[in-house]
Amino acid sequence: AKRILQERISRQDITSSLPIMIAVLADGQSKGRGTSGRSWVATQGNLFLTCAFAMEQIPLSKITMLPLSCGIVIADQLALHSRTKPTLKWPNDVLLNELKVAGTLIENCTIQNQTWWLVGIGVNVESHPEELVKEEEDALAVPRSAGSLRMHSETIPTAPELGVSIANGLLEFLQTIQVSSTSSIVERWKSYAQLDVPYTIRNTGEVVHVKDIQSDGQLRVLGSNGQERLLTTDYFH
Repeated sequence: AKRILQERISRQDITSSLPIMIAVLADGQSKGRGTSGRSWVATQGNLFLTCAFAMEQIPLSKITMLPLSCGIVIADQLALHSRTKPTLKWPNDVLLNELKVAGTLIENCTIQNQTWWLVGIGVNVESHPEELVKEEEDALAVPRSAGSLRMHSETIPTAPELGVSIANGLLEFLQTIQVSSTSSIVERWKSYAQLDVPYTIRNTGEVVHVKDIQSDGQLRVLGSNGQERLLTTDYFH
């Protein structure tokens, strides 16, 4: 998406008339990655989608809603095709029957003085790795397992069809975020969430229990010391 964005800007000055969003679908990935540089195993038949949009599309006061909304949009689409209701692991990992099926990586880049959000989405549509790659920094984490949409439905969309639907969902988010309340987004996220479940924090190995999510998207957890605290980023496995 970044390369295509650069090419479009070099051909014409789209910064004077910004598109709401640019979506790019790929047939495969040679160097797929997730959060904190973790590997994302890419195989044909699965979804590799990147959506780019100008940073000012989202008010600064609502920027913490972007990760949550990505999870909601993906879960909404998977729910249409799966026998199993999707669940969300904060902020936007999507699981089917406790197996990770989709992940999102959000980054930004600046091209000709315009800053863009890049939202990369991977969905295991047809296949999945037997076990998610365990990185060196994950030494204290429990093994993670993956699944695919195919495991939960006989009739599923192709990866491009699913990608278009997810991109349209993100487009709707961008078109309505100015008037949407953060509380309504949080409530939608909670409709897919599993609360009061144990998670393991990266690097430390501490097991915490999820209690709730705040109106600004922070996660409230009960630590191993018996005290509650707020977490503001994707610490979990």
